Amino acid sequence: METKPGNPKDTLAMNKLPIHLVPPSAIHYASLGLLEGALKYGRNNWRETGVSAVVYYDALMRHMHQWLEQDNLSADAENIHLANAIACLCILIDATEQDVLIDDRNIIANDFSPSESIERLTEFVSHLKDKFVQRKEAK
Repeated sequence: METKPGNPKDTLAMNKLPIHLVPPSAIHYASLGLLEGALKYGRNNWRETGVSAVVYYDALMRHMHQWLEQDNLSADAENIHLANAIACLCILIDATEQDVLIDDRNIIANDFSPSESIERLTEFVSHLKDKFVQRKEAK
């Protein structure tokens, strides 16, 4: 972000949350997904009752799996899966910030680190690609 010489407001603004980085289209999709929820269940209903992290994770993943399989609209409301997915994320984030998230995520045992597991298993990707390079190319 460029500043004007001698403009103290620009200097202060550079250290604030860069909201301009969120694409307006993402906000538009989120509003569509949240509208469906508001019409079905009531506006900001999760703030009143709290929400299960796993319920919204599962809903998010169902929408993403359907979208990945080129199913763009939900069967019940015929709304856009990506709109519903981003609405799930918005609710999880807001419920966390409002301290109404029921944290029923998986229990981590023995200092298990998903990041370390992913890093360790990623080594096998190159190994498998090298081993089967002459076969049908996997992506």
